[in-house]
Amino acid sequence: MKKRLIATAAAALALSSCAYLEEIISTDTGKPDGSTKDTCVTSTVVITGNEKVRETMIASSIVGPSPYFQRENLNYGGFEWMSVGYYDPMTHFRSLIGFDLTEKEAASIKKATLELTTRDWTFKHRQGPVTIELYPMTSGWSEGNGGTGSDAYNTAKYLGPTNSKSVNGATAMESQFGTEWNMQFCGIGLDCGAKPIASAVHSASEGSVVWSFDITSTATREQLSKGFLIVLKEGAGSTADYYFDYPNFNTTESGAEVAPKLILVK
Repeated sequence: MKKRLIATAAAALALSSCAYLEEIISTDTGKPDGSTKDTCVTSTVVITGNEKVRETMIASSIVGPSPYFQRENLNYGGFEWMSVGYYDPMTHFRSLIGFDLTEKEAASIKKATLELTTRDWTFKHRQGPVTIELYPMTSGWSEGNGGTGSDAYNTAKYLGPTNSKSVNGATAMESQFGTEWNMQFCGIGLDCGAKPIASAVHSASEGSVVWSFDITSTATREQLSKGFLIVLKEGAGSTADYYFDYPNFNTTESGAEVAPKLILVK
C-alpha cells in the first residue's frame, strides 16, 4: 500500500493548521481505496495563574507637588489590573507580562496566543479604536508585590508602594529593586525589541473584550520568561495621544476566568 498526505477542509480552519489525513493508496490499482487516518494530533495547554504568570504595570509621570504625580518609583505587582495608555500629558502607563514554563510545557509549541481581558476602560476625549502592541523583552524584570487592592483610596489613585528590597518589583525607573532600566520607562529598542511582534485593535464601545495576540514567532521558553512590554501604539507620536480612551486589563489577582492566559497548541 502507498500513502500520501491530503489536507482536510478543516485544516484551513484548524488553530494549528496541522489537521491532515493520511490517504491510503492501493498498490494494486494506484487509486485511493477510500480509507484515511489522522496523522497529526494536537493538544492545547492553557497557562494561567500566579505560579506561572508575572505581570505588572509601570507608570511614567512628571514629578509634581502632589503624590498623584510621583508614580515613577511605585510598583503595582499586586494590583488587580494593569493599564496601557495615557491618563494625561504627565502620566503614561505601560505593562509587563511574562510566563514561567517548565521544559515540557515549552516544548513542541506550534502556536502560541496571549489573551488579555479588558477589566474596564479609562474614558478620555477621543473615542474609537486603539491599537495595543507587544514588544519582546530583552532585559530581565521582577513583578514585585506592590498593592493588594485592600486600600481602596490609594488603589483608585494608582498609588502602589515605593519600590524597596521587600517590594522588589519593576517601576518606571527600575527593572527590579536596585537595577535601573537601560532607559527609563523600559526603553523600546534597549530593554525590549525595537519592533512589536504582535498587536490587536479594539475600542471602548466593545466593553470587556478579549484581546488576542499571536506570539508564535517568539514562543521559546527563554523569551516567554523574559516576557513582553505592552504599550499603546502612539498615533501622532506626541502628547496628543492622551486624548484617547485606553484599556485596563485584568491580572491574575482578578480571578481565573478573566486572568491573562497563554494558550499553547502542541
